[in-house]
Amino acid sequence: MVERCEFKLIDKSIAPSQPDYSNSADLSAPAMVAQDTKFETTEVGPGPTAGMRNGQPVQLVFFGRLTYKDLSGNTHHTGFAIEVSPHIAAFIPHHNKAYDYYD
Repeated sequence: MVERCEFKLIDKSIAPSQPDYSNSADLSAPAMVAQDTKFETTEVGPGPTAGMRNGQPVQLVFFGRLTYKDLSGNTHHTGFAIEVSPHIAAFIPHHNKAYDYYD
């Protein structure tokens, strides 16, 4: 059972070493999802105008956490993070393992 799917968009240069989910926004997701099944959430965007730093566009990180319960009632989390291109509709993985996990 999906309990919450939350996200934040932050400037990559100030991203903390551990994800901070305080004041995150919610994405709607189906309440029940089978293991190894893909699903879609609500869309997000357009992103905030991040501006420029030293003549370069600010790189944004879109990260979040899915909170769910298994059939035994145990709570689990799956974290995710991607870096969003400031130029085109594209992204790459965010390479901080603290943001990409499951428990």
